[in-house]
Amino acid sequence: MIAVLVLLAVLPFLPFFTGETLSASDTIKSIPFMQWGLDHLAQGSLGQWIPGLFGGMPAFAALVTAPVNPVEVSLLVFGQKLLFNGYADPVLPHIVYLMVLGLGVWLFLRHEGLSAAGALLLAGLAMSMTTLVGLAGAGHTVKLWTLCQMPLSLFLLARVYRNPGWIRVLPAGFALGLLLLSKHVQVAYYFLLGAGIYFLVRAILDHGPGAWKLIVSRLAFLLAAVVSGVLLASILFLPVLNYSDQSIRSSASETVTDGGYAAAYSYPPEDLLTWAIPAAKGYGGGDYWGGLEYTAFPLTMGLVPLVLLALGLFSPGRRRIYPLLLAAGFLFLMGIGRNGGPLFSVFVDLFPFYAKFRAHMWA
Repeated sequence: MIAVLVLLAVLPFLPFFTGETLSASDTIKSIPFMQWGLDHLAQGSLGQWIPGLFGGMPAFAALVTAPVNPVEVSLLVFGQKLLFNGYADPVLPHIVYLMVLGLGVWLFLRHEGLSAAGALLLAGLAMSMTTLVGLAGAGHTVKLWTLCQMPLSLFLLARVYRNPGWIRVLPAGFALGLLLLSKHVQVAYYFLLGAGIYFLVRAILDHGPGAWKLIVSRLAFLLAAVVSGVLLASILFLPVLNYSDQSIRSSASETVTDGGYAAAYSYPPEDLLTWAIPAAKGYGGGDYWGGLEYTAFPLTMGLVPLVLLALGLFSPGRRRIYPLLLAAGFLFLMGIGRNGGPLFSVFVDLFPFYAKFRAHMWA
């Protein structure tokens, strides 16, 4: 099983092993800042202020350079010091995190009763999603790494839900802390919301709404895991929260009603066709004619996962899928943003920080 996951993680990056590298615009733009941060680390200091951006801005609080993720730092240092001389595109972390994704999917599905072969098939499909792998080519590294850790975190939370206890809370909290330290605040925020809805619905279906004491008890242990993860990642989030009012994104809350910053890149429902047919809206770049402002590639899953989902809805164990579907449906409504009409204002009013983000399509 491990060999299959390693192979699937390496396959998208085979050109890298023949002397080529990714040339994503976002990655190229970040090279000076990354090298600047590495130079500071080499001198035993942490770069705090970048004078050349927007007249000067805090490097750590703005997440320009925030070396707080131990997995990322270890892999980057290994790649830059032992494999290369200087800065290199973070392909090694991409491969490792894709393996983490596959392992997390496999563990979660096995925990939920799926056969080893079935879990491996779905893990392979998750690792092979072109949208996910395409994030590496687009230079959206921390988004990719955050997404890849979600199944493993969900598996550890599911263990807490099934058998509540502090011995299970601590690993779940540690995994959530690492996920949060991956530095994509927005995607992590959506994951925590979705996971909360998933376990709430699952608890109600498992025990009935009348067993509220049991439901509250189980959810309390899950909340303890989340709080542990947030505390672990507070070294990152406290400076970010303090700086947010001075950042460009602080204007989001002032412009949500007129479809301003926070409403940009809201997912258009008509683009659902691309989930099954990637080129249904012209794929990406100059050929794209869908409802987004711009996209380099469509959000797609492919026909095989969608067909398997449809079959699962008619299987004897379909009850286990319902909480996932409800959580996914809720996040989809968040993802369509301003295209949801009045719902957009509801989300802005009810959910803290929702208006701080743009590109809600990533929900």
